[in-house]
Amino acid sequence: MFENDEFNNLDILIFCGGKCGSSTLHKTLLNNGFKTTKVHCNFNFMCLCNQYNKDKNKTIFDVIDFNKKQKTIYIIDSYRTPIERKISSFFQNINKHVPDYEKKSIKELIQLFNKNFLIELENYKSIDELFQHYKLPFFKNFDFKNKYNILEKGNIKFVKIRFSDIGSWGNILKNIFNKNITIHNDNLSIQKPTNNVYNEFKSLYKIPKNSLHKILEKDDDFKIYCTIEEQTKYIKYWESKSY
Repeated sequence: MFENDEFNNLDILIFCGGKCGSSTLHKTLLNNGFKTTKVHCNFNFMCLCNQYNKDKNKTIFDVIDFNKKQKTIYIIDSYRTPIERKISSFFQNINKHVPDYEKKSIKELIQLFNKNFLIELENYKSIDELFQHYKLPFFKNFDFKNKYNILEKGNIKFVKIRFSDIGSWGNILKNIFNKNITIHNDNLSIQKPTNNVYNEFKSLYKIPKNSLHKILEKDDDFKIYCTIEEQTKYIKYWESKSY
């Protein structure tokens, strides 16, 4: 048993990258009757344990291994296209990244983002950390028809969905869990005081062309979770907003 009851008797662990819809998944699944918690990666989990002085020296793998002995546990991750994820992450933590952001122009914020954050932010792939630990093959393709991947190992079911399908998450989750699911959005940009700045930033943002191609070359998941048509459209869009 874990000191923090949040990690006991889990139905679902949302093990999802930052700014990929994890808060909406968490709120949705909780409100639909599942025992659910969320973390972004094992390091994030261990930091939370230290912060609350509970379950120190435990890992997220301990949580999974404990719960899989009781029943089937689902682990869900979501893929989001890289540039949108990076911009959203930048604004999620803008008080930390740029403490005086309110005194900066949009042009200055774009320059700071491109110089200091564009390449480094949100490069980790949550579910791959688990696949590596459990010695499982990484997903090499995506089921674009059903809009989710699922891999089973004993009492663990690993699920991958896409942020771009968030409008269909109700049906996707219904098919996974064989239960009607009502979506409950959470952590939306429109709810935050930075929303106006965020929208203006996105409208005016331009990406260095060499950075664009560097990001896409490094992001193998882009080629897995986007169709050829989606890849072409995405590249064309961002090339039109590059310099």
